[in-house]
This record gives sequence, C-alpha cells and structure tokens, in this order.
Amino acid sequence: MGVKARRTWNEAVVRYVRLKSSKASISAIQSHLRWMDSMLNGKYLDEITAELVERMTESRSKPYSILRKKGPPRHIVPRPATVNRTLEVLRAILHKARDDWHWVDRCPKIEMVELGEPRVRWITREQADALIRHLPKHQAAMVRFALETGLRRSNVTHLEWSTRSACQRDDFPTEKKSGPVTFATGPSIFWRARQDSNPRPLGS
Repeated sequence: MGVKARRTWNEAVVRYVRLKSSKASISAIQSHLRWMDSMLNGKYLDEITAELVERMTESRSKPYSILRKKGPPRHIVPRPATVNRTLEVLRAILHKARDDWHWVDRCPKIEMVELGEPRVRWITREQADALIRHLPKHQAAMVRFALETGLRRSNVTHLEWSTRSACQRDDFPTEKKSGPVTFATGPSIFWRARQDSNPRPLGS
C-alpha cells in the first residue's frame, strides 16, 4: 500500500491532450507531441531523466528534411524558439503528472535553449512609403492597413466585408494578443481602397 503505480508517457499524453482539446493551440501541441513520440513512446514517466531530456534537446535542434510528393525535399533548420516550444510541452506534461495527477514524485528540470539576440528590425516610414508605391493597389491597401494596425498577416488577409461595420469604429476585437486594435488615422482609408473588390476574404 502507498506505492504508486508506474505510469507511462503515453498515458500522460492522452490525459493532457484531452485536457487541452478545446484550446486553439491544440494542433501545435499535437505536432510537438508527434515529434517526441519517437523518443518517449512506451517509456515510464520515471524513466524521463535529465540526461534523456538533454538528448532530446540536441536531437530537436538538428536540421532535418521532409520528403514531398513533388519537388525536392524540404530542408528545415529548427529555430531555438521551436525547440523551446517542444520543451515547454514536455515540461507542462511532466509538471501535470507530478503536481496535479500525482503520478510521479519528481521530474527533471528542463532548461530552455538560449535564444540569442532578437533579430527584430523595424521598418522606417520612408521604407514603408517606398514599399507601398511599388505594390499593386490591392496589396498596397493591405500593407497600409497592416502597418496602421500591427495585425498579423492572417488577420488582415482573412477579413471579410461582414467585419466592415466593426472596423469602422475606433477599435474592434481581433485575434491580436494585445487586444483590440486602435487606429491612428481611421480604418475608413482601407475600406475606401477596397470598394471595388469582391466580397470574399480580402486576401483572396
């Protein structure tokens, strides 16, 4: 009595995916889990040691290729941020197993990969003006709108005419993590530029 039954990584994955199934990030989580399956499938949770995590980190950082039905293989060099997202999923599951499910008494400390200096380069007003001048009219409108709002590409290209009434306000809700968008010059500039377009998503 008092001895915990040994639980496997597979059991933890099933429970964790069920827990996160309603999250918008579930597809990304499952992608990281598919990669980890090659190294953790069938292992008991108490077999996941710091040494194993270190080997996983090294393996996840290595370039690899994906075969395609047509054309040459796609060569991929994982970025440190991608490696870290895989490690974050691993850490989240192990912490759940230890702290919430009480399947293990301890789990290894998981160190993140150093990201290095950020490579953010802000576009200047002169560069933005030059870019817009050289774009077709419909693309220029979307670029101007993106620069005005800071929205991601998918938020801009998947806008539909049904969104117009909301966009004509000073702010409107989007998927942008920082919350509603606030316009400096008003969204009507963008919509006027789109009056002759079709009613499908604006990026089509």
